[in-house]
Amino acid sequence: MSDDDVQQYRRLATAFRERDLDGFLSIFAPDADFAPRSTALDSDGPFHGHEGIRRWWAGMFAIVSDYQAEIDEIRDLGDVTFSRVRLIGHGIESGAPFEQTQWHVVEWQGGTIRRWRTLGTEAEALEAAGLSG
Repeated sequence: MSDDDVQQYRRLATAFRERDLDGFLSIFAPDADFAPRSTALDSDGPFHGHEGIRRWWAGMFAIVSDYQAEIDEIRDLGDVTFSRVRLIGHGIESGAPFEQTQWHVVEWQGGTIRRWRTLGTEAEALEAAGLSG
């Protein structure tokens, strides 16, 4: 990974914050595998390719319209990034606030994301990134 790929991750976060789906998708390979944290909560994922990511995007913002992600840390591990991200928002129907920390393990190739995994704990993410044991 290069600084360019770290910058791509930041561009991805900006596209997410600005609700720019096309900008978000442009950073994923057309056949990327995407496993956000919500995959553990429903049976729709993991998601494959741009169409799968589009389904996730529509479903997520239908539930939480003000969903935001704040990057706390990004580690450059060669062809993988390891990041800690805080997610905040409010449920559309309930208005209930939430805040959650997630860890993203993202595999890169040629400046695009090939595989995205979201883990609930740092230990799980370190293992997924091959940094434990």
